[in-house]
Amino acid sequence: MSRGRFFNKSEPGDSLACIINESLARQLGESDVLGKTLIRPTDKPDKKYAYKVIGIVNDYNYEILENPVLPLVMVLMPGNYEGYLTLRLAPGDQQATVQQIKALWGEYTEAYPFVSFYLDQDLRSRYDRVQETARIFSILSVVTLLIACLGLFGLASYTYSRQGFEIGVRKALGADIRAIILNEFRKVIFLLLLASILAWTGVYFLVNSWLGGYAYKIDLNALYFFAPFTAILLISLFTVYYQAYLAANTRPGPALKYE
Repeated sequence: MSRGRFFNKSEPGDSLACIINESLARQLGESDVLGKTLIRPTDKPDKKYAYKVIGIVNDYNYEILENPVLPLVMVLMPGNYEGYLTLRLAPGDQQATVQQIKALWGEYTEAYPFVSFYLDQDLRSRYDRVQETARIFSILSVVTLLIACLGLFGLASYTYSRQGFEIGVRKALGADIRAIILNEFRKVIFLLLLASILAWTGVYFLVNSWLGGYAYKIDLNALYFFAPFTAILLISLFTVYYQAYLAANTRPGPALKYE
């Protein structure tokens, strides 16, 4: 409770009382709505229900997080209304507890069949689509990374096998192996940085557009972009270092002879 009180069995007037949330209190635009009366119209123009506001609860999410917290009014359910009974089950053999509740239900009514479900499971099921999307993107990311690594390894192997003459000339002119490898590193870092900037731009707008459908969402920060970039950079540098090291340590004589 933010202000006021909850329903009380000892208060007969609570049958015509209501509890609202903070969102509705703000929309009403009054400094103190406790004690005010809300009118609920019906399908009959001459019949209305008046409910006295006895309490205000803090906003909480009672729908999927795609939706904002909407104004909420809680009243005691009249006897001729249909709805659900929400029960908190103690830890333990909950299936046995559900069977006991079912048997007790059958003692009072046969007109309505006993139907039960777990509220937490029902809530999680609302996010099945999001979780399935996350699993698909995770699998595709791993597959893409593996294909990229294989492609990078093959491209580096082919490139340095074709650069035997160039590396041979460098070594013949006294170039240091470390200088050759560092020069190749600079090329790879430049290309990766250029490709990453283009990818970051597209991903940022794509993810922002997707998250825009949620009233409550995470904020994108640099870590989400630099973490995969760092991983890809390390893999690329290791691959290039391995191939460049093999090429740089090859004797320049055969390369100069065949080139």
